[in-house]
Amino acid sequence: MKTDLRTVCLVLGCAILLYKLVDVARGKRDRATVVFCLYVGLSALSYLVLVPSIAARLDGWTGIPQTAGLLSGVCVLGLTAAQQYLLVRWTYSPELARPKMRRRCSFWVLALVAYVGTYLVFTPDSRRFQYFFLENAHKLWQAPYLLIYVLACVVGQADVVLHCRRFAKIADRVWLRRGMLTMAAGGVLILVYGTIRVADLVAAPLGLDLRALEPLAWTLGDAGALLELLGWVVPVLGPRLSAMVRWLRDYRTYRRLYPLWRTLYQEVPEIALRPPRTWLSDVLRLRDVSFWLHRRIIEVHDALRALRLRTGDRPGEGVPAMIAVAVARAGDRDGDRDGPPVAARDRGPDDDVTWLIELADELVTYRRGLRSGSSAE
Repeated sequence: MKTDLRTVCLVLGCAILLYKLVDVARGKRDRATVVFCLYVGLSALSYLVLVPSIAARLDGWTGIPQTAGLLSGVCVLGLTAAQQYLLVRWTYSPELARPKMRRRCSFWVLALVAYVGTYLVFTPDSRRFQYFFLENAHKLWQAPYLLIYVLACVVGQADVVLHCRRFAKIADRVWLRRGMLTMAAGGVLILVYGTIRVADLVAAPLGLDLRALEPLAWTLGDAGALLELLGWVVPVLGPRLSAMVRWLRDYRTYRRLYPLWRTLYQEVPEIALRPPRTWLSDVLRLRDVSFWLHRRIIEVHDALRALRLRTGDRPGEGVPAMIAVAVARAGDRDGDRDGPPVAARDRGPDDDVTWLIELADELVTYRRGLRSGSSAE
């Protein structure tokens, strides 16, 4: 589970970074975009250096045990600072954001210097990264970098959760609000991870072994990081996802109305603005689907009105009779046994489309019944 989450975080971080670097290459180089690229890049790097083969080579190149742990910690502190910069910038006005960000920058610079400095002074001798924290927690005076790292993470993520909740309240776009709440959820998971690490620091000197919590701690930390990455992506991908869902819904409705439209068009061909030449061309009409769906609904209504005038409200033979039967059946399903050949005036747009779909389905069912009867004879 831990390895899978790390792989997902690494792949997602690299994908987002490449996507944003395209914007940078196209000239979008404002400070927020650069800081966001820094955040995503550090997130991906924090997982890349933990790949066992890469971690072993880093130790060999530097001669420092657990170089991967040092770099991963630096990346985590750096990306947390980048998160806070972006959230403060978006939550407050420029006048209020500047002093807040200056204070935060000072804090994170001191935290990074203290973390790296104490790590190099009190170089760990453990080479097993999985239990690296536990094996050094009992001798905290020899590993003060653990305390610095945990406290910085807890403080930073608490600030991230606070700003995400604040920004979610004032966000005027649905997907932006969802993204901030997703980030807040990720921050909460990381705070629980930090709480477990604080418990390690307290329990180890007392002789308590919390090794059983290690899988939970890593899973919470990785899941929180994944949610925070997704939180930044949701405002961008969410509207596109909504547009895709609308397109699929409109295309499905467009195709379901085809049998009804085709039957009516054969009887009243003048209704069509630009009729598809073949069934396949209708299937492949993929652009401007909402427009063509709107046209199809209008043309169906126009044909129904023309047929009603033509038959004088009395179903005749052929297509009008077929349509009349389908209308009656659709009216029965809708609770209106007199079902008119056009949608009732008190129906809303959605109800109108639903009624037309029912009419099209009833027409298909009726025609199948006719074919079955003919085959039986």
